[in-house]
Amino acid sequence: MGEEVQGNEEIFTVKKLEPVLLGPAFQTYEGIYFLSNLDQPLAYIIETVYCFRGEASQSTGEVLKEALAKVLVYYYPLAGTLMRGSDGKLVVRCPGEGVVFVEAIAEHEMEVLGDITMPDPVKLKKLVHTFPETMDIVQLPLLTVQLAQLRRTAMEDNAIKNCSTFVALSAFIWRFQSKALRMRPNQETRLLFTVDGRSRFNPTLPKGFFGNGIIFAHCSCSAGELIEKPLSFAVRMVQEAIKVVNEDHLRSLIDHLEVTRASYPTAANNLLISDWSRLSFSGTDFGWGVPLQSGLASPPIIVLFLPFGEERKCINVLMCLPAPAMETFQKLMVM
Repeated sequence: MGEEVQGNEEIFTVKKLEPVLLGPAFQTYEGIYFLSNLDQPLAYIIETVYCFRGEASQSTGEVLKEALAKVLVYYYPLAGTLMRGSDGKLVVRCPGEGVVFVEAIAEHEMEVLGDITMPDPVKLKKLVHTFPETMDIVQLPLLTVQLAQLRRTAMEDNAIKNCSTFVALSAFIWRFQSKALRMRPNQETRLLFTVDGRSRFNPTLPKGFFGNGIIFAHCSCSAGELIEKPLSFAVRMVQEAIKVVNEDHLRSLIDHLEVTRASYPTAANNLLISDWSRLSFSGTDFGWGVPLQSGLASPPIIVLFLPFGEERKCINVLMCLPAPAMETFQKLMVM
């Protein structure tokens, strides 16, 4: 099957083979793999694309499938199937349907993709295997891999002085987003941002644990306060929200999610930020060395901080706003 799209003045055609299902190379645990309460509130699919320059051949797909099957022995829940238990909570049934693996060919050179650190769904969505948006999360595989071969290429984010880059940038974006959205002065605005809880447990979560250890810390105030007061006001709020996250807070949140089954709010007056700047996308090696570049196939539903630039020391901010608000936001950024 072939997919031809017009994007960024280039016709980009990808021919896909039929998907196949892969399971672990050896027999693994059979039964229900229970997910923690931290895995429940925000379950959605993330689509990433990696670009590698290497010598691909007809056996490349077979090598990758064999390697993936071996990896799934250790990370077997990824080959499982999501389902809802009798209490309505998400669990993983093992073994499940398996990992979806798709091979594809694109008759283009990698340069046609341009800079993929900025999502271009018109092109990049063709390099990931997608499913109808109407499908529920429990109908989707936990992991899907598409290997697309391009020409010579294989394809597969005082207070201010003493604060971290993450704190300053989060406060900055929160303030300017509220301004760009023209929020009413008495309207509440809320910032939620990810905090890694793994090291905050005692004992810490074990090495090799790949469940969710991330929570969303939060702070809120009126839009009037946030916009009219200096940036240091927002910085202090973020810093205080981080200080609150200790083991007692984490365990209390887990209990709260158990009782309420709450999900994280995504209303317009809530800004959700996740820091991916330390994730080693640039160090991912599937056998062709590190990727030349990597990025998301489509715009995220939350704000993401991604590593960018030489030595990955800069931060690329990916976010979505209505067009008029984004125009205002961009003007505020250069003032």
